[in-house]
Amino acid sequence: GLTIPILVTFSEPVIVTGTPTLALATGGAGSAVRYSSGSGTAILTFNYLVKLGDSSSNLDYVSVNALSIPAGGSITDLVLKPLVVLASGGFLPAPGTAGSLGANSAVVIDTTAPSFTVTLSRPSPLSAGLVTINVAASESLASAPLITIDQVGTLDVIGATMAGTLPGTTFTYGY
Repeated sequence: GLTIPILVTFSEPVIVTGTPTLALATGGAGSAVRYSSGSGTAILTFNYLVKLGDSSSNLDYVSVNALSIPAGGSITDLVLKPLVVLASGGFLPAPGTAGSLGANSAVVIDTTAPSFTVTLSRPSPLSAGLVTINVAASESLASAPLITIDQVGTLDVIGATMAGTLPGTTFTYGY
């Protein structure tokens, strides 16, 4: 799957020990994303690997307590003062509010493959004209589905020409 770096910005550089996690709201039980890099800077990176079944219309973390520090680990400033709990009750602003991941980005996660309905119309007799194939997708597509036609009884494989608007959900092919 695709890896998306999630950046958590602090007001000053921090030192990380252990491997903190960030719980993202990706549908179902969510996704616990492990800390990747950034100790000694004000920006920590958590690399989110998108998995089949993940879904979000605007990626955010699950709660103000989504940043979890493991037992024996810490996130401190450069003089070793620990993180301060915010008025929200956790280390992070509430999801969807100013300063949160969801308020500062527009990341959409969609791992559901589109489905297609295909209809065929052909002249009778078949040699009389153009065969038309209509394809309707369950969601808008950025590129047209590629189709090839294998004519039974021949060695020909024909590429069909497409008419439709991109992005779109309806495509018409003729050959």
